[in-house]
Order: sequence, then C-alpha cells, then structure tokens
Amino acid sequence: MFASDRPQKRSVWTFALIASLLLAVALPAAAGYNLIWDDDGDPSGVLGLLLFLAHPEFDVVAASVSAGEAVPGPYSTRIALMLERLGYDVPVTYGSPIPTFGTHEFPELWRNGVTRFFNLDLCAAIDCPSALSHNICPAPDAGSVICDELLALPNSTDELVLFASGPLTNVFAAYVEWCKQMPQAQIQQIANALLHVEIMGGAVNVPGNLNDWPAWTPPNATAEWNIWIDPFAASAVFSGPAHVYMSALDVTDVVLWDHDDVHALRSYGNCLADFAATLLDAFLNSMGGGPAYCWDLTAAAMTAIRLAEGGAISIGGQSWVQGLDDYCIRVDTWPPDEGWTEPCAGPINASAYRIDTPNQAELVKEYILSIFAQATP
Repeated sequence: MFASDRPQKRSVWTFALIASLLLAVALPAAAGYNLIWDDDGDPSGVLGLLLFLAHPEFDVVAASVSAGEAVPGPYSTRIALMLERLGYDVPVTYGSPIPTFGTHEFPELWRNGVTRFFNLDLCAAIDCPSALSHNICPAPDAGSVICDELLALPNSTDELVLFASGPLTNVFAAYVEWCKQMPQAQIQQIANALLHVEIMGGAVNVPGNLNDWPAWTPPNATAEWNIWIDPFAASAVFSGPAHVYMSALDVTDVVLWDHDDVHALRSYGNCLADFAATLLDAFLNSMGGGPAYCWDLTAAAMTAIRLAEGGAISIGGQSWVQGLDDYCIRVDTWPPDEGWTEPCAGPINASAYRIDTPNQAELVKEYILSIFAQATP
C-alpha cells in the first residue's frame, strides 16, 4: 500500500478523451483463452466477470459460486439472471455452502447483503437488446463442472484459465474429481501446458484483512478472507499440479475506485459498461461512498494483462511491465494463523503480482476502463 499516496481523481472529460483514443491498447480480435469464473459473491468479483465478458481475448465457458460472502444456491440464480439479461448463454453452477473443513464464514450482515445481489433489481438495472429469452438454471455441482473442463483440455485448442476470486472450495473439489479420472503424470503435463490458475487471495508481505469487520475480529493478523474461509482447500490448491498466480492484498489494496469512474463507465455507451457502472456505484455506496478497493476486479485485470497483453501495457504514452515475484507458498491450516499464505523454503509453486507505484496502479485502472470502453454496444 502506498501510505497516503492515492491516484489523482480525473474528470469525466479526461475519461472521454481516454476512451476516444482507446487508451492506445491494441487488443486481438479473437478469443484465445477459455475461462472459468469462480467467485463467492463479492461485488468486485462480479465486476471481474464483467471485465472478462468485455475482453475479446477471453471466452467465459462457465461461472461457479463458492462458499463465502453469498449463499451459493440463491446467489447463483442471480448470476444466471444477470448473464441472461446481458445476453450471455453461460452455464452457471454452485458448490457447497460450507468450507471443505471447519466452520469459518463471513459475518452474517455481509452475507445477507450479497445474497440479495446488493439490492439491485436486475431486470430494471439491465436493459440490453441482446437479452436472452430463456432461463438458465444453475446446477449444484461446481466441482464436477470445473472438472469436466479440465478433462476436456487434451482435446482443446485453447488454454484454460481458472480464475478464482473467492475461497478455493470449488477448485479443490474439481481437483479431487480430476485426480480420480486421469493419471497424475497426464494431469501434470496438462497443467504445465494448458492450465492457468489465477486467484484473488492471500497476503504475502502485508498484513491480512480479517480486521475489516470491526465488530468481529478473530485473533489473526496474517490471513486474507478468501484463504481464511477454507484454508484446507487453499493449501491443497497451492500444492496441486498447477502453478498459482496470486493477486494478493499486496497488489489489490493499491488500486482505488471512486464515483468519477462510475461516470466514466456510464459514458461508454454499451450495456456491459453501463451495468458495471451500476454495480460499482452500489458497491461504493455500500463502502461509505468511496474511494474503495475492488479486489477481484484488480485481480481480473492482472490476469488479463499477463495473458492477453504479454505482461506489458502502454497507455497514454506511459508503459508498464508487470511485476511478478516467485515464491514457495504454504497455507497455514492451524490456529492462530489459519489462512496465512506464508513464504517458505521449498519448490516455487506461486507467483505474486506486484504494483510498485501509484502511477502503475493508475495504469492498471485505465487498462480496465479501456476494456469496458471497447465492449460491444
């Protein structure tokens, strides 16, 4: 975090100029990555999904809801309705409402608000000409759905991105099924060649964020919420076949959003950006009006920059080469530091994104805005 240094606010006119120049970001015309979005209900997670839907390099092939901020079953129906209203025929699934082991959960007040989809009337909030006319019914088998995509990789021409911006319960369940149906040597070969595991979670060189809820603070200063909810699943994923790319609190807690960004999104004249503005506005208001961090949206951007842009962006005459630090990460599964993503001595199993300056944080945000600016009207 950059202490008191925050990105400067910009006017709506600045955003309009940026949009008109398309921010000098050249995006390929065809999707190159299939993507599974797995999230627990945070509004910034939905904004991350919208970014992937808007990005021409990603084809969202499934959306799944994990145990975390929302109750997975009811919340998944709202995700399905949102996708239907936006015109996307994406299968939606959900997993267990509880962690793999243990009883960790988010505060009830958070869960109630998120499960209600932030009090947004989706039919009123999304009026898109491409809206579908059929109902997409979520299925309660997230692990199996994700596993099916993993099993299909040997016959796929596209690489698969498994983007998890909530607890890793569903990812772990998929790994278990995958290991039952495919030899370990083949799994490792596929993971090395075709699978990208991207998570929003953990805290490497900064404190955890469990104290974000002042009325209820566990005696744990090291863990980040997503990892703390299901540390057993997280531990298994970090020790699993695929290298893990982390958007930890070290990087997500440096990109700030405010209502100027809501106005910018509104100005782009397309349905995805307009709903992103509605959602960001609701999120900021729930956080006291902003500025606020959008953890999962930042994680989605870091994923897109690494894969779609080759780790480098150039916007408005300024360039940035994405920073990555390699680690051996172990996840503590016992009190008092359950969920701590602790650097350890051993084989490298993770890479953590890095943002070093406020200017770099601003470039990441403007990259996100550029993607929404180019979405189909």
